Amino acid sequence: MLYRIRVNAMTWLEEQGAELVIAGCTEISVVLKKLKCNALIDIDPLDILANLTLDLAFGHQDIPIVI
Repeated sequence: MLYRIRVNAMTWLEEQGAELVIAGCTEISVVLKKLKCNALIDIDPLDILANLTLDLAFGHQDIPIVI
């Protein structure tokens, strides 16, 4: 039932003209990965943070210094 509610919510967002969904909570990230919302672009901050952390840890990217 919860899955259907989430699918309905994503469908409604698409119908309203949404082109992008930012997954601001952990559970939203998980749901977006399970849904096949081809029309919507999803941005997962947790995925971005994890990739950046690994890039910094392995020296693939320098830590930005802001003055």
